[in-house]
Amino acid sequence: RATFNGMTLRTNLFSYQCTEHHMQLPPVCYGPATLTGGYRTTLALLEKYPDCDCIFFSSDTLAIGALRAFQEKNVRIPDDLEFIAVGNHEIEQGEICCPSISVMYIPIEEMAARCLHLLYDLMTYRESRPQSVSLPVRYIPRESCPDA
Repeated sequence: RATFNGMTLRTNLFSYQCTEHHMQLPPVCYGPATLTGGYRTTLALLEKYPDCDCIFFSSDTLAIGALRAFQEKNVRIPDDLEFIAVGNHEIEQGEICCPSISVMYIPIEEMAARCLHLLYDLMTYRESRPQSVSLPVRYIPRESCPDA
């Protein structure tokens, strides 16, 4: 089960996009949103779906934990399997892993800063109406899925 609503939303949107692009609906595996959770859930996924050739992780923490599972199971990335994660942390976190992790990077820190500025403007009466701010999400291809 997902540990926060954002993870559920990410997983649901991924499944929806697969359906929209006439792709086979992927199996969904849940585990704790921790390094150990990524490791254990990936081991279970590889046992249950040995022909799996692509994985979407709803968090880069899970993907980093999965790296050990791939190594133990002798899964060659990206030759045997490719994977992408949602980048929740510092942008270079996935870059220094081996293999480096392809991410859909979400600028969490910038989102938090914008929220604080909007809240401050409301609290100090500089602004009285609700506002919406969109920030770009970008794909950063790396070794785990270089040609997406």
